[in-house]
Amino acid sequence: MKGMRALNGSGFIRVQRFSDSNTQLRDIMTLNEQTDTLKRGGFDADDRYPMSELTSRIIACAIEAHKTLGPGFEEVFYQRALQREMAAAGLDATREVDIEVHYKDLVLGKKRVDFVVEGCLVEIKARAALDDVDKIQTLSYLKASGYPVALLINFGGAQIEIKRLANTR
Repeated sequence: MKGMRALNGSGFIRVQRFSDSNTQLRDIMTLNEQTDTLKRGGFDADDRYPMSELTSRIIACAIEAHKTLGPGFEEVFYQRALQREMAAAGLDATREVDIEVHYKDLVLGKKRVDFVVEGCLVEIKARAALDDVDKIQTLSYLKASGYPVALLINFGGAQIEIKRLANTR
């Protein structure tokens, strides 16, 4: 697994790259340094994953919003903060986008997702921890939308929680 990030208690992000034979620890950067690097165009963009440069930039914006606000607020505050960070990073983000839900050839209705960012669906939560139902819901939205990638971001815990999901349909 390449580019795994973990926030430790001292405000640093430890970035590790895993290879087949050994594990190498990259230099530890302050959270601000890494966030700035990600916003400028991606730090750990990985060609094996679709849209990895874009998702890296979105993740950097989410980290900055969580770092600034901290946990404990309602979801709408994180939406507003994330929207502001993505605009500052030059990302084309649309908030509260309606997607059609199809059943065979029939449109059953519409469902609102938190963000669409340059073709990436972004669903956010503000809970103590993500549940399986959150991942299932986001996967359903992703399949219904037809977008290739989604990020599920939870701002509610002491540490930000991020899941990257791909549409295999």
